[in-house]
Amino acid sequence: MRLRDPKTLANLMKNRGYTQASLAREVYRESPVLTELNPDGTPKTDQRRSSINHLLSGKNKGSRPIIAERIAEALGVDLDYLYEVHVPADAKPTPRRNATAKVAA
Repeated sequence: MRLRDPKTLANLMKNRGYTQASLAREVYRESPVLTELNPDGTPKTDQRRSSINHLLSGKNKGSRPIIAERIAEALGVDLDYLYEVHVPADAKPTPRRNATAKVAA
């Protein structure tokens, strides 16, 4: 998902009292799947903080959907306020079941 504007992220962080490290801790909390681990099993804090830094600096233009959702949640805003939610042009619509279809007995 593509971040709309790094300045918006920075302003929200400032207004909510988050530093890069504290937002990273909140976003990656209790999720070893999202975090690389050191050999001793502890999370690589610098890696997590750098992901926030890269968004703020523009080095990274976006985040994986789960990270984007957690950032928006931590900052108390809707996902589409921070990120552009893209639907691929070649995506096929999900077929709907016919609500009036009769079920064979």
